[in-house]
Amino acid sequence: MTAQEWLEELERLRKTATPGPWICKEGEGVDKDDVFITAEEREGMIGIAKIERGSPNAGMDEPFQSEQTANAAYIAAACNAVPRLIEMVQCLADKASGDVVLLGHGRWMEITRQNLIEITYKATEPKE
Repeated sequence: MTAQEWLEELERLRKTATPGPWICKEGEGVDKDDVFITAEEREGMIGIAKIERGSPNAGMDEPFQSEQTANAAYIAAACNAVPRLIEMVQCLADKASGDVVLLGHGRWMEITRQNLIEITYKATEPKE
């Protein structure tokens, strides 16, 4: 997958998901031990996802409960951040100047919008 394909797929997924901002709601209703991820745009604040924190009665206590709460907050924050991160990458790529730079080992490259995105994408691939 190229960097542009990856960005386009993220954008497609974002556009088909519930509009944000996504938020965490804790301890409401029947499932007061759980955390719900929802969005203000949803009628009646229906949950998008439920993160089960368990209860001390079921042997689920700290640090598990705090970790589950943090997981819910992270999911909501990541979903809220994706649109801005995509925009930031595209904005930085738009700053590509067309300058020719030395890559090393006698190799030169013109910095264009597309190859700047691709170079950055490859440079930030998760390490195994």
